[in-house]
Amino acid sequence: MTIYVDPNDVKGKLDYPLFYKESFLLFAVMVAGKSSETIKKKTNELIADLIGKDKPESLFSYIIENYGKNDFEKLLEMLKKHKTGKYSLLLNFFRDLKSTKMDLMNCSLKELESLRGVGKKSSRFFMVYNRADIEDCAILDTHILKFLRANGYEAPEQTPSKPKLYEELESAFLELASKVKPKMTIPDLDFLLWYSAKTEKKTAHVSDKGELIFFQE
Repeated sequence: MTIYVDPNDVKGKLDYPLFYKESFLLFAVMVAGKSSETIKKKTNELIADLIGKDKPESLFSYIIENYGKNDFEKLLEMLKKHKTGKYSLLLNFFRDLKSTKMDLMNCSLKELESLRGVGKKSSRFFMVYNRADIEDCAILDTHILKFLRANGYEAPEQTPSKPKLYEELESAFLELASKVKPKMTIPDLDFLLWYSAKTEKKTAHVSDKGELIFFQE
């Protein structure tokens, strides 16, 4: 199976082509609330089936052009074939892409979140790893929430659904990130915390000197 997007291999891809970045966003929309590994497989299989032997520069333009007639009837058939779930949400996502003609590489967070299916976490997941110009946002996944709790913040176990709480915790994380020495980019810090949580079950405390002190959860 051709791998178009892999959530475990996101670092260092800011200069990757548009097709990859759009595949990444499609995964982000599909994965919310579901198993990452399961949706990774479904996303890659779906993309492979949608494009066949073609090599389009833009995945989304290709889907809109080839599957957008009759209100995306053909796309719905493909989604059901691959049992992606979220059928209405995904159709609405592509309807919005078609109607807005959004430029994903220049849009704001607010504009990206206007697309149905794109919430605060998925928008930031896309922006942090695909847009070099975006530094003031955070992916409040479980590894970041653990990091916040380790540094004295009252953070929930799961991504907060209330926008105000999300933004408050996001600001707290960005403040913590600014204290880390030597300075790290948000993508690098996010990946380090995610990798440590995944492979070693560790999170980190930021010392008074800005050092990241890792410890077992």
